[in-house]
Amino acid sequence: MWVAGLSHGVAAIVTEMQCNQKSFSVQIAALRALTAIYSQQIDQEAQDANMVARTACMRVVLTAMSAFPENVIVWTSACGALSAVAQHGIDTTVTEEHLFQCLQAATKALTLAKSQENGWNQQASYLREEAVKLLAAVCCAAPNVGCWLRQNSETMEAQLGETMEIAVSIVAKDKEQRFTEEALRNNLMALVYVVGPEAAIVKSLRQWGARANVVGACSDVVAETMRRQHASICEELSRGHVRAELENAAKAHVVDIDLQRRVQLALGFLGPALKSWGALWADRRRWFAQVASRQSRL
Repeated sequence: MWVAGLSHGVAAIVTEMQCNQKSFSVQIAALRALTAIYSQQIDQEAQDANMVARTACMRVVLTAMSAFPENVIVWTSACGALSAVAQHGIDTTVTEEHLFQCLQAATKALTLAKSQENGWNQQASYLREEAVKLLAAVCCAAPNVGCWLRQNSETMEAQLGETMEIAVSIVAKDKEQRFTEEALRNNLMALVYVVGPEAAIVKSLRQWGARANVVGACSDVVAETMRRQHASICEELSRGHVRAELENAAKAHVVDIDLQRRVQLALGFLGPALKSWGALWADRRRWFAQVASRQSRL
């Protein structure tokens, strides 16, 4: 299926899905192929035909979810496909309405994952992660659509808070699991649109600031949201207490050079604090001196 998509474009995959709507094997293969193709396709101009077909892809993916309403495996793959398609944003063919449908599918997927969690259900856990990833992808691509989440903030905040705690606990057990760090970032990004950027970042730093992975995820989300220049989000981040919390959290991980770079990048996007640039550079020099001193003693 993936080879067919590369050879003939995603239109061939869409046709297969339309002709075999009740076939589990066809739908799964097609969903995974769409995920791979759109995840790798960052340059929109390189594959114009595939980009034009994004609305058709969304339609057949949503149809597959309706055809298998309680199949966790199908829904997991479907959320992955929608995330890959949605990350390319709004254009002449994909509108906010299309992305809103993806957002609704993600909220339904979270509900399905919750209903399937009898004890430790690994597949339900995968679905939950893919659903949150889809939420984050849609919010980043269309912040106006993400505002809809605030109307359902009470339910969504509880669900995302639970997934955040799970991701943090998994990272604590195995720090090398990159997918859990991605899960942290996706949860935080979605929370930014549910409860607001300051509440999401500040609360996470105060609760889990001792965890380097959480501090790193918070820094990455701050940098990414500021880079995308979503006006209301940037304004709240800049005027809030995020800078102070990031600086305080970074002090607990002063020997972690990679983490310090991520924190400094986020602080750079937030802009200078209420002190002179000379004072800022003096602080940076003292920080580098402290790092060098600590490393020499290790």
